[in-house]
Amino acid sequence: MSKDIFTADFAVSNPTYIIAPGWEGRDHYHKVPADAFTIAVNKGIQTPCHHNIWLAEDMGMLKLHPWFEGKVDSLTKLNEPPESYIATPVFGKGKMTKRFPRVKYHYESGSMLSSHPEHKPIPGVLRGGATIASKAVQLAFNKGSRHIILVGVDMRGKKYFDGTKTTSTMINDENLWWCVHKWKKLLANLRVMRCKVESLSPTALDVGVVE
Repeated sequence: MSKDIFTADFAVSNPTYIIAPGWEGRDHYHKVPADAFTIAVNKGIQTPCHHNIWLAEDMGMLKLHPWFEGKVDSLTKLNEPPESYIATPVFGKGKMTKRFPRVKYHYESGSMLSSHPEHKPIPGVLRGGATIASKAVQLAFNKGSRHIILVGVDMRGKKYFDGTKTTSTMINDENLWWCVHKWKKLLANLRVMRCKVESLSPTALDVGVVE
């Protein structure tokens, strides 16, 4: 049986890097420091940098990405703790953990970000409504990081870093992901909570881009 990731004893770094698979990240993954703590989300596990945690929640990944199941198998055989430089899978409790019972850690889902308290992290859970990358930000914050740097969190367009395309329907006529406004409110609250969020790569989000 998997354990709640919030019961695991590990320390994140300041800054903590969130590794997503967006097209804009392709020229920036190499800038992630070798000693940084990183959280890869979904297909971000395929990016060319090191990963401490692999956060995933989408059962659709099994159908869309043939490599997914093999990646889970290879990483769960290693059974590494979250502070390891070999990625530790952390899946949403429910369908994903039932499908992959060997995954060592899970996270509990909280209420949607749009419900009370609005667009704020809650200790012990990860709240949905603004993509898995926002959950990674919440995980980093709840584990103590107060400086978070995004890579490949484009929030616009359909292309992944490797040139393949997402089948997501969450993109509006302006080529933006529909939940950008929820991110805006989450980021505003994080600033009030003394957490700085930046990006290494170009993004539609209202954050500074690190040169």
